[in-house]
Amino acid sequence: MFSGWKRPALHRQELHPTHLLTGSAEGLSGGLGPAWSDTVVVVSTEFGRTARINGTGGTDHGTSAPQFIMGGGVKGGHIYGATDEFGFKAVEDPVHIHDLHATILHILGLDHEKLTHRYAGRDFRLTDVHGKVVKDLIA
Repeated sequence: MFSGWKRPALHRQELHPTHLLTGSAEGLSGGLGPAWSDTVVVVSTEFGRTARINGTGGTDHGTSAPQFIMGGGVKGGHIYGATDEFGFKAVEDPVHIHDLHATILHILGLDHEKLTHRYAGRDFRLTDVHGKVVKDLIA
């Protein structure tokens, strides 16, 4: 589909995650059959990209990072949150990375708070000492 890892000249419509993933998601979910209810797929971006082309022909980094989660335990056909018109920052229902991790662990059947260990007088866990499950994403 793309000739390199980055094609900033693409139109915003072509970069929309649903256009890039719909066919792959349908093929994956159909191919797994009954095992689909026990499978969780997470497609995560490193950081958000703005739709604006900067002076060097590239795109700038935003503060939002789109996520695509599907499979067993995840509410299907659901869009959670929204960014501003430029895709730069979350303006509706932002999810902190610790909350995303807590939610993924919950979907996998793990309680992130029970994955805590104390070291040097401080509690450590995969979600740091934060993280709340985003219940609106759970089926």
